[in-house]
Amino acid sequence: MACTLAGLASQCGLPASILSNQAHEENIHYRWDRLVLSSKRTDYGQWHRDCSHLVWFDVQRAKLEQAMRSGCVNIFVPLWQRLTPDQLAWLPYFDHVVCSHRAVYNLLKTVTTAATYQPWDTGLPFTGGTMPSETRRIFVPFDSWTLKNAGGPLLTSLRILLDGDQDTVLTISYNCNCGPHAANALAELLRRFPRRVRVLRKPNHAERVEAYLRHDWTFIPSLRENVGLVAHEALCCRKPVVVFDVPPNHELLPRDCASFVPCGERCNSLGVPEAVPNMQQLADHLRGLVEQPAILQALAQKPWPWLESDRSLNYVKWRQLWNLI
Repeated sequence: MACTLAGLASQCGLPASILSNQAHEENIHYRWDRLVLSSKRTDYGQWHRDCSHLVWFDVQRAKLEQAMRSGCVNIFVPLWQRLTPDQLAWLPYFDHVVCSHRAVYNLLKTVTTAATYQPWDTGLPFTGGTMPSETRRIFVPFDSWTLKNAGGPLLTSLRILLDGDQDTVLTISYNCNCGPHAANALAELLRRFPRRVRVLRKPNHAERVEAYLRHDWTFIPSLRENVGLVAHEALCCRKPVVVFDVPPNHELLPRDCASFVPCGERCNSLGVPEAVPNMQQLADHLRGLVEQPAILQALAQKPWPWLESDRSLNYVKWRQLWNLI
């Protein structure tokens, strides 16, 4: 998220300099003359005197109150799966709340008049000539929550896929400790398929983009989608994506640019949906795509003009929020 907004700020004409580059992208802090990107680990006190705008992806009340006293403009980009009733109570503190899809906008607009709907954008350039020639090289980027809570069953589905196909190869990426169940399942995958499974631990932005380009397609096993960032990155690299058939994927990804895996669905107290996949059904769906490459090749050949449209609207919105226009 930080790298994405950094690229967006650069496109909008804001001078940028990296102050701290740590292992995980959520720990990367950028400072502009007019902007700070924040994570919950940031020491906000050192920036408030020099900056006029703060962009938040996570919230702690004490730090938010400190930012309010500084006179900064506070912009909140809510992560849907992290929303809690307590966070809803903090929304009046923000000058702007930028919602990446309509479901979260419909939820938050009843709480604050500062909510605005704006699809997210990766800031990546659109590449050409990299459409898949086959469909047996699969990139599987896990988000931290999914890996910890359902990594074991999902990795088992990938093992079933590899058991039934001798040519498919996987690259599995993740950013954090995966928990005992997922760790055991991943170890079993590596033991059984040492030449066909590669692990990419804590990839930076450039490494992730390289992985999109090196593989034929991307399977995104996220059970709770937030802004569709990974899917948009893959599409910008002209590679088709496979996601679970659960909101907000229906809105973030038009039907003619992605393959949707059938699954069950359940919601938390705020109505945030979560995919409930079936291991065998997932393996069968992925195997069907491997065995019928024309499906994904057809998706990759589409121009996806909506990506360009979303990007233009996104630049206008953020330039307005930063008082540049």
